[in-house]
Amino acid sequence: MAEATKWGIVGTGQICHDFVAALKMMPETEHKIVAVASRSLQRALDFNITFNSTILQSFGSYSEIAAAADIDVIYIGTIHPGHYDAAMLMMEHGKHVLCEKPLSMNARMVREMTDKARQCKVLLIEGFWSRFFPIYNHLRDELSSSTIGDIGTVIVNFGFDIKDKERLADNALGGGALMDIGCYGVMFSTLVYDERPERVCASGIVSDAGVDRCCFITLYYSNNRRAQLNIAADQLLDQTATLCGTHGVIKVPNFWTPEKMETPTKTYHCPVPKSSSHEMKHHRSEGFIYEISAVRDCLLKGEKECSLMTHEHSHIIMEVMDEVRRQIGVVYKEDVDKGVTMLSN
Repeated sequence: MAEATKWGIVGTGQICHDFVAALKMMPETEHKIVAVASRSLQRALDFNITFNSTILQSFGSYSEIAAAADIDVIYIGTIHPGHYDAAMLMMEHGKHVLCEKPLSMNARMVREMTDKARQCKVLLIEGFWSRFFPIYNHLRDELSSSTIGDIGTVIVNFGFDIKDKERLADNALGGGALMDIGCYGVMFSTLVYDERPERVCASGIVSDAGVDRCCFITLYYSNNRRAQLNIAADQLLDQTATLCGTHGVIKVPNFWTPEKMETPTKTYHCPVPKSSSHEMKHHRSEGFIYEISAVRDCLLKGEKECSLMTHEHSHIIMEVMDEVRRQIGVVYKEDVDKGVTMLSN
């Protein structure tokens, strides 16, 4: 029997809490949490106490966990402006990395991260957890079977009234609807069409603080195919992804954390199991178990890239978001420092 995958956790916020709670749902023979790191030792210690001090090591710096022995893979759950530095550090120390979405702040940084993964011969996965839900496996089967014919339109509505959430309103923290939730819509369209769009058209409302409160994106693909993404952090939308084909329509309610998919011939139901030991901070965070299992599967197979969330898709997603931000006028510090990849209009 293969040894348990040994996990280190970078970050101590709500997402990291839920990720560790999901890890606790997995068999101990397969997954073991061995370390947590924060920029504050006290926060790392407090995080450990939340889980009954079952995490073996608590570190007050990322460099310590990067240098620590006996860790297979690092989960990075910090806010996205911190993803690049943390991931590069971990990979330089030979650690495999699962990094929360969006992988970084712009396309050049994402390219540097995937280049580093290849150089260091480590696994790097962007943590778009939706890609690993069972419903998405059924969706891939529907796509490969062309059960609704040729798909010409994808529509994604994704929005919450979260405009007053402090982090989302702060440009210095990478705030805005697009980076926080809009990336899911771009991810979904990229999954369906599996190519770069030929043209991007975007509009939006940008706050005085320089972050987008909402954005409306049309992506044009080859053969006159398209996607319409409606993203909002200032109002509730229906959270549904719809695929329109020549022979029918597929709908995925709550597409970012789905338990159901409706097709012309069948409705799929894949309930997410519930944790019996920890209350999650976010809706259906137990769904992290699918992503966690995929990481272990990649490691056991010796893979350095995950077929369910490839580096190329990470590149496409961020290139599209760079262009959307350029068109609506959202600029982050990292754009100036690292440069922004632009698509042609």
